[in-house]
Amino acid sequence: MIERKNKTICGHGVPAIVSTMKKNNDNHGRRFYGCPYWQEDDCEFFEWIDKEQYEPRANYVIVIWFLQMRDWRRKWLN
Repeated sequence: MIERKNKTICGHGVPAIVSTMKKNNDNHGRRFYGCPYWQEDDCEFFEWIDKEQYEPRANYVIVIWFLQMRDWRRKWLN
């Protein structure tokens, strides 16, 4: 990883994109940097944004909160 003016740069020399882990595992909901070209050339650039600053329990609580908010929105906005 290279950082230039607060931008994370992947191995291609372009700014990395910020994504959120969607897999339902201990890292669900964590944000990470990834290469914008990962699908085209199988780039392996990857770095967590939060550097694992949260304990596994916090990740669990965040996921549960997110799911409860989603259900609440569906109930009240539909």
